[in-house]
Amino acid sequence: MPGRAYNALLARAVARARQPSLGASAPTVTLSSDDQLLTYRRGAPGRRPVFVAVNVGATPRRLDLAAITAAGIAHPAHLHSTTRSLDIVDERIELPGCAFVWIGDT
Repeated sequence: MPGRAYNALLARAVARARQPSLGASAPTVTLSSDDQLLTYRRGAPGRRPVFVAVNVGATPRRLDLAAITAAGIAHPAHLHSTTRSLDIVDERIELPGCAFVWIGDT
């Protein structure tokens, strides 16, 4: 297990280093929030935004691609996530329980 935890933290650090919009000083705008799903956009002027979705509940959630497009991301690309992939089914992102995804623009 320690190897998996280290690899997960390393992947997170690499993703953050490649995306200035994920830096500590990047502005964050909450897009939506309910009891289970939080979405927000990070990014500074002149930088590509990053869309973040966090499912804090135990049950899976689906998120329409339209929400990502509305956040300024025309061509969604996986940056980092709990599942290590961007699962799109019927124009919706599948997000398992207790999971997150960082989505950038290609």
